[in-house]
Amino acid sequence: MKKKVVTVLFIMFASQTFFSCCGECPENETFERNYTGLSVTAYDISGFSPQKITNKIYKNDFGLGVALLFEEMKVAQKPRRSFGLGFSSVQAIICECLGNTISLINADPIHKIKIYATKNGGEENIDVTESFGILRHSSEYVSLEEYFQESDDFHEDYFQVKLINSTQIPDSTVFLIKVLLQSGKAFTEETERIDFLT
Repeated sequence: MKKKVVTVLFIMFASQTFFSCCGECPENETFERNYTGLSVTAYDISGFSPQKITNKIYKNDFGLGVALLFEEMKVAQKPRRSFGLGFSSVQAIICECLGNTISLINADPIHKIKIYATKNGGEENIDVTESFGILRHSSEYVSLEEYFQESDDFHEDYFQVKLINSTQIPDSTVFLIKVLLQSGKAFTEETERIDFLT
């Protein structure tokens, strides 16, 4: 009888010890991102790192940095239930947690981005979105449309686009960037006047 009691107590103690170490792991967190605005910077990308444009620039050295402004809020979660058999936690063994996993939910993801250039002194806007490309996997430039179609739940908040076809671009222009979200909400920002070298 004593052996049975000792065996049951040992099993309870061992299981409590095993499960108690896993109760201290950090909780998984989920955040919801809401876009609130847009910031655009014109860059000279001819060197090793992009520089803000201060003078005239060649068209093949022109790029735009697009930053989406956002707010993130932690999503409420149910408290984690711990397994216990009535004993206090005993940290007799070390077990590894899987780590703190952070998930991100876009409340209203990016649908597409449009880029326009002014023509005739600002009287006309022409769609030049197809003249720009974005680097995919550090190897090739693809159109913005193709880039955003690759992911239904786009999480990046900053990216750089490069002028890859300058035939439609006037020698002096203001670029207008429009980010459209899936809900139909849009953010618009324009650059200073950009004068290109010919």
